[in-house]
Amino acid sequence: MFALEIDFNDGVSQPETILVRRPQVVIGASDFAHVVIEDMKEHNIELRVIRERGRSFRCKFLGSSRVIESLGLSDSLQHNSTSLRIADLELFIQALDIDLLLRDSEPPDRAGVRILQSASASTGPVFPAVMVLGQNPMMISFSQKQEILIGRSNQCVVRLDSPEISSQHAKMGFEKGEFWIEDLGSTNGTFLNGQQIGTKTYINAGVPLVLGREISIVAVDSDEMVESVMNISTGKTGTALPPPRRAYPALICVSERARPSRVVIPQNSTIKIGRDPASDMSLGVPHVSRTHCLISRSHDNEIIVKDQSTNGTYYEEGVLERGDSLSIHSEPKVLDFGAGVTVAICFNEEQERIFLESNGASLIFADRRTQKASRSSRGTKSIQPGQMRSLVGIEPKGSSNDLSADYNIGPIKKSLISLRDLDDKARRSFYVVIGFVLMFLCLLLLLLKPVFFGG
Repeated sequence: MFALEIDFNDGVSQPETILVRRPQVVIGASDFAHVVIEDMKEHNIELRVIRERGRSFRCKFLGSSRVIESLGLSDSLQHNSTSLRIADLELFIQALDIDLLLRDSEPPDRAGVRILQSASASTGPVFPAVMVLGQNPMMISFSQKQEILIGRSNQCVVRLDSPEISSQHAKMGFEKGEFWIEDLGSTNGTFLNGQQIGTKTYINAGVPLVLGREISIVAVDSDEMVESVMNISTGKTGTALPPPRRAYPALICVSERARPSRVVIPQNSTIKIGRDPASDMSLGVPHVSRTHCLISRSHDNEIIVKDQSTNGTYYEEGVLERGDSLSIHSEPKVLDFGAGVTVAICFNEEQERIFLESNGASLIFADRRTQKASRSSRGTKSIQPGQMRSLVGIEPKGSSNDLSADYNIGPIKKSLISLRDLDDKARRSFYVVIGFVLMFLCLLLLLLKPVFFGG
C-alpha cells in the first residue's frame, strides 16, 4: 500500500494525492498502468513500484534505456519514502503499513485508536510476511494480529492480477508462531505440496503454496528465510517456481457443491465424503448423507470404498448400499452421488485430465476398464447406466447438470431390480421365501377344503 503525491509543476494543476491499495503498482500513460498520468506519455516510460521487506520498496523504470538515462533515472531500492522527478513531473511515494487499514467487523473507535498507535510507531511490521514469486517478486509484511486477504479484489492486501485468481481467493494469518492459510471457495484452488486445501490449514514457513496453477507464494518469518527463498526461486530469471507435482491417488470433483474439489488419499488413512461440512470432501446436496462413504488407502495402495449412506453410492458396474465395500487398485473409478455430482478416483495426471475434460461424466472410464473391481462379501446389485437415478429415487425437475434444480427424493425403488440382477445368495433367499409361501398356501387350502367342498 502506498500514498502517491503527484505535482505537475505546470502552474495550473494542483498537486494530487492518491491512495494505492496494491503491493505492486505501475505508474504511466499506457492502458496497462494502474495509475495513469498523461504527462508521462511524452517520454514513453513507466514506473513500477514493488513492495519489499517492511516499508522498503523497489522502483523500476520501464521503457527505452536511452530515454531513462537521459532523464537521469535509474532503478533503486527505497525505504519509507522517496521523491522522483521525471522531466517537469514530480512524484512523491510513501510506503504505508497495511495494519493501518480498517479490519473486518472492527468498531470505528477501536480502529481509530489502533491506527493512531500504529502510525506513531517508529517502525512498522517486518515479519511475518508473505512473498509472491515470479518475474517481479514482491513481499508484504503484516502484523501478527492481522489476517490478510489474497485475491483480485481491491479489498485484498495481497492483490494479484491473474485470471487464475478469484476475487477473494484465500486468507492467511500468523498465530502462536505458526502460519495458516484458508481457501475461501476459490475457483482454481489453493495447493500445498500438491494437496488442495479448503479449511484453515497450518503451514511451515518457507514452503511454497500454489494459487490456481501459476501463482506461487511463500510465507517467511526471517531475513535468512527470505534469502534462501530468493536463492532457490527462478523469479530472478523471469519465471515463477514450478508448481509442485500433484500427488496421487486423488479424489476429483467438478461440481461447485464440492469443498474442496481435489483431495489426495494418503497411505494408511481414511477420507470421508458427505454432506457434513467437516468432511474431507463436503458435498452440499440434500440427498447426500452426512457421512456418505469412507475411502481408505492401505499400505499396499489398495483403495477401499465403504458406503455409509441411506441412498447408496453408485458406480459404473453397480451400487453400494450401506455397509457394502468396493476394492480398487490402479483403474480409475467414478462414484455417482446423483443429480450430476460425481467424484473420480484417479491414479495419475492422464486420468484426472480425462475426467476434467468430460466435465465429470459418470461413465467416462467404463469403456477403458479391462476388468471389474472386486466386490464386498455382501455383493452389489448390477444395474444399467440409465437406471441409476430412477433406482435411487431422485428425479431432477431440470437438467441433471443443473445444481439449482429441485429434487424429488424418495426410497430406493427395489421393484425395478429384476431377479436376474440379484447375486447367488440373494436368489437362493428369494427361492426359499417363495417355497415357504407356496407351502403355506397348500396347507391353507387343505384346511379350508371341508368348508367349501364338505366332508
